[in-house]
Amino acid sequence: MSLIGNLFSNSKIIDSTISGIDKAFLTDEEKADYYIKLLKAYEPFKIVQRMLAFMFGGVYLLTWIACVALFIYGVISGEGEFIQGSDMLAQRNNDTLGVPVSLIMGLYFGGGMVEGIIRSKTGK
Repeated sequence: MSLIGNLFSNSKIIDSTISGIDKAFLTDEEKADYYIKLLKAYEPFKIVQRMLAFMFGGVYLLTWIACVALFIYGVISGEGEFIQGSDMLAQRNNDTLGVPVSLIMGLYFGGGMVEGIIRSKTGK
């Protein structure tokens, strides 16, 4: 009889049941706390996004600046070789770095944009 009594009258069972029910329903404050924890977990990901954006975007931008400089020098000096070299460099820059830079910038800026659209549609 004491075995059956211990099974049904144990206070630990009642406490764990109440704790489980309490954890099943979140208050607004608990939701905010979990959201802050989620943002903390995303911090390394955001740092990597920024690093990729600056590394690839910087090289891509510097190459375009070199293309413009070569083109302007070719126009001013009247030498067509620099204009043709500028054209070839611009083509090579787009062929090699165009897609990766587009994907990285889309990853960096697109995440916030998609989140904003979802929040505006759902009203949260």
